[in-house]
Amino acid sequence: MRSAMKTEQPTLEIFETAEGKANGAAVEETAKLEPYYVERYSWSHLKKLLADTRKYHSCLVAKTPHDFTFVKRNDPECPHSDRVYYLAMSGENSENTLFYSEIPKTVNKAAILLLSWKPLIDLFQASLDYGMYSREEELLRERKRIGTVGIASYDYHRESGTFLFQAGSRIYHVKDGGPNGFTQQPLQPNLVETSCPNIQMDPKICPADPNWIAFIHSNDIWISNLATKEEQRLTFVHKGDAG
Repeated sequence: MRSAMKTEQPTLEIFETAEGKANGAAVEETAKLEPYYVERYSWSHLKKLLADTRKYHSCLVAKTPHDFTFVKRNDPECPHSDRVYYLAMSGENSENTLFYSEIPKTVNKAAILLLSWKPLIDLFQASLDYGMYSREEELLRERKRIGTVGIASYDYHRESGTFLFQAGSRIYHVKDGGPNGFTQQPLQPNLVETSCPNIQMDPKICPADPNWIAFIHSNDIWISNLATKEEQRLTFVHKGDAG
């Protein structure tokens, strides 16, 4: 028994000594570490970093489809019950544009149904200053939390199938559904002809008559007729004549 205790005691002492040496080495290594320095930025630099971060996150959010509009097909021979329109970014283009997907009449609720994306409008050159915004539009985009390039929003008239949207500094319209039926190919948008030289913003369709639209030009409200090309300035907040 005594011999067994004599053989166990040195092992215990060696273990304690090794642990003490390891702890001592760790303390010495910690003491040799260099202090951590935090880089300091100016207020203007911090403001720029924050703005760039917000734009980056806004672009990530914009890639997700949003602003959905569901339209009934009302065609007994068609295999689809609805067509859904939305804004999204394609994998080939970093600009927001209009897409649509077909919803089948028969859906297997036990399975996950993936709808295919189809572009509603074809690629087109919006304007020469596409992607450049005036001061008034920059303020409007900041208030609406818009960080995307391309079509930021659209207005839709269900009975006529009219889509109205701003792209660049101009306003465009296109029709799908309604009396003209549903397209199977991308459509070419039509430019809203107007005498307003500056950027036209926030277009809306008249609910009673889809030929009449309203928009903002130089801080004033204008109306225009898509069929007759007639237009009229309604407010005179901005200094200038009526022309």
